[in-house]
Order: sequence, then C-alpha cells, then structure tokens
Amino acid sequence: MLNHALDLGINFIDTAANYKKSEERIGRYLARRNDEFSIATKCGSYWSDEGGIVEDYSPAGIVRTVERSRGRLRLDLIDLVQFHGLPPSDKLEAVFETLLELKEKGYARFVEVSADGRGAAAFAGKPTPGLDAAVIARVWPVDTWQFTYNFLSPEAAGELMPVLVEEHLDISLELGCRKAF
Repeated sequence: MLNHALDLGINFIDTAANYKKSEERIGRYLARRNDEFSIATKCGSYWSDEGGIVEDYSPAGIVRTVERSRGRLRLDLIDLVQFHGLPPSDKLEAVFETLLELKEKGYARFVEVSADGRGAAAFAGKPTPGLDAAVIARVWPVDTWQFTYNFLSPEAAGELMPVLVEEHLDISLELGCRKAF
C-alpha cells in the first residue's frame, strides 16, 4: 500500500514512536525507495515493549527515541523530527536544546512541534500556567509547527497562526474532524 501511495504521488508520511510498529513497517517497506519520500516522526513518547505509551521528555529520552526511530525507519537522516505535543514546562529549555542539537548532528533535516493552538499549553490536558503555544513559538527556533485547525478546533486562527507567520515558520495543518461521542 505504501509503495502504491508513492506511485500515486503521495510522498510525505507522518508517523511516531508511539504508533506501535508503524516506524518499523514503514522502514521495512520503503527502504528501497527512501529517496522518493519524506518522513516525519515524533519524540517525547514511545510505544513500550510492555504494550503501553511511555512519556519521556528528558533529554536522554529524546535522544534515545530519535536514535531508535532512525533504526526502525532505516534512515540516517529523518526529514522531520517533532515533539509529540509539548514537554512539561520545567523541561522546555533542556528538551528544545536537545531537539535542536539532534538537527545539528544530522539526525533530522528539520525539527518541529506537533501541538495545538493555545490548547498546546495544556500539554495533553495538563495546563501550564503562563505558557502558551504562541510564547513557545517565539522562543524556540523550530522549523515548522503542526496543529489541528477545523470548525471544532478554530483557536489557532486567532492565537497561533499570526505568531507563526510573524516568526516565518512553516505551518502544517491537520485538517480533519474528530468524532465526538
């Protein structure tokens, strides 16, 4: 299926260390065609061998996760490495520096945050007083910012997008609708 997608012109694949065996399967099936596609993966959490998601936003955890992702994807250089959400506020400086160092070392072509509007400050439901995505976007020189924008999640239009444009960051949107039950 992945080879067929590439044949149809789909050349960007977004995965993550916590999507179970996704990275391994993508690496195995696309290894012969790795110059034809761009791969994004995420760090800050991963799928453990015991069968659950582990959050590890420590600098060592970020490095370990990216190194494992490189191995599973069979790539020396990952096109885009992004935080899966935002780390806890007390670790921001250390982990952003770690992410930027991985880019300098040649592990990632670009680095990014994958988190939503002012809601990104909630860091997956854990509010962080005094910090919001717009503040973080101004402080840390990441290359892009991925967020959800739709009629259910319109916050980014007024809060995050203007800052990203001001900071000359590329924007990637998750356009879609999530069912509410």
